Formats: sequence, C-alpha cells, structure tokens
Amino acid sequence: MGLKIRGNNLVDINKVGLEIEKYLRQVPSIEPSSVFADRLIGKPYLQINIDRNAIARYGVNIEDVDDVIEIAIGGRKITTTVEGRERYPVRVRYERELRDSVQALNNILVPAQNGAHIPMKLVAKIQYVRGPMVIKSEDTNNM
Repeated sequence: MGLKIRGNNLVDINKVGLEIEKYLRQVPSIEPSSVFADRLIGKPYLQINIDRNAIARYGVNIEDVDDVIEIAIGGRKITTTVEGRERYPVRVRYERELRDSVQALNNILVPAQNGAHIPMKLVAKIQYVRGPMVIKSEDTNNM
C-alpha cells in the first residue's frame, strides 16, 4: 500500500511524511519495518546565482556567464566522432581541479566586453544547497 502526500513546499511534505511514518509504525496490525517514507530533502545541489547588477557593472553579458558555467562544469558538445556505425559526442570542459570545489569555481574567469577577465566570484554567488533526492511530478496541469 502507498500513500501520496501533495503540496507546494518540499520541507512541509517531508515533515508530514515522516510524521505519518512514525504514526503508522505504531499501528498494531502493521509491521514497523515495512513502513518507510521517502526522504525528499538531502541531496546537495550546486546553486549558482548570477548577480545581474554586478555583471552590468563589469560589462559582462549574462549569456557569456551562462556559457562559461556550461563549459566549465557540464561541458559542451563541440562535435561528433563517427566510428563505423557508432557515433560519439565529443565534449569539452575544464579539468577536474578547476571545477571540483566552490573555491575553484569562484576563480573561473568570465570574459567582459572590454577584453578584461572577471573572476566568477565577483558576478555570481556559488554554493551547495540541500535539495530533493528525486523529483517526481504528477498531474502538473493543475498547478
């Protein structure tokens, strides 16, 4: 048997799920070890908030900041290699040492229109935040 809890706030949904789990474990006809609420919050997410006022001061285009973030962290597909009948994407991204910590990401340089290079920490706030373990959605037409 399953129980769905709906809401707009992950913190509240998680809290209600854990409370229901606690109460169901106390029901005599239910095996306590079989009751488990999904843990919704806890996975670390890298959050980058671009400061629009700062990029305007430095003469940096927001698209340029997005491009640097995409290439540095996730990589960008630049071509496809064909090996027989198989095709493989070729991606370019920064070396692991240049992207493996918030401090390293803060030091990535963003090109300005005047040719200067601005450290990311001056135009964006980078931090790890706790977020959902998994994202599930259902009946999203009514939101």
